[in-house]
Amino acid sequence: MTDKAEIRKEIRGLTLTIESLALHLGDDQRQAELADLYFARAELYFQTGQNEWAIEDYEACLELNPYFYEADMGREMVYLAMQERVAA
Repeated sequence: MTDKAEIRKEIRGLTLTIESLALHLGDDQRQAELADLYFARAELYFQTGQNEWAIEDYEACLELNPYFYEADMGREMVYLAMQERVAA
């Protein structure tokens, strides 16, 4: 299995977990878990060049936890990467 195939499989697994957890969202602990999952999936999207999806997940993470510094930085990295691609 290639790295991209492994990443796609991991994204699918995270998506299923996010959907399941979102159905039972209620307490702060679950919100924190969900923010972590969105962040992890955003990182994988960014790694595979799926920048729009990465931004959506970073923003979902920040909605759940506005103090998630890494998500804010990750989103900015995506924007920078997108700017560089347009400039090239």
